[in-house]
Amino acid sequence: MNFPDGRPFLYLGSVFSAQLSSKILAHQYNIKYIINVTTEEPCYHHKKVKSMRVPLADQRESLLDYLDPAMHELSRIYEQQKGGVLVHCQMGYSRGAAIVIAFLMLKFSKSLKEAFTYVQKRRKIMPNMYYMRDLLMLEDKYLNGIKT
Repeated sequence: MNFPDGRPFLYLGSVFSAQLSSKILAHQYNIKYIINVTTEEPCYHHKKVKSMRVPLADQRESLLDYLDPAMHELSRIYEQQKGGVLVHCQMGYSRGAAIVIAFLMLKFSKSLKEAFTYVQKRRKIMPNMYYMRDLLMLEDKYLNGIKT
């Protein structure tokens, strides 16, 4: 996902991506923010790279309970256009993917299928069945006009 001017904005990765040096993150990829979507991994601190945690466990937890802070931060960063964001979870294919898919759906009015396909073309993903259920509920609520 890119900023309107074509610069890269959104990266999805694993905890190993977050462990990279600040030189690689900030200079090579222009990553200025890391969103850690785990309960078990520390927030890695790098020079010139801010971080936040979305404490979502990879279990039967509801993704919807954790969306507001993540969506607010991603939207704010996107609007400011000051640098890219790395969203990561343990392996980079369930929790982090669900957050990125939700952002694409909410910010750019993408259907679940469109957002899922967009991310899947760029990285192997497999959000767990509970997150997929929550993403379907999100699609119904915001994209199909169903108010709950």
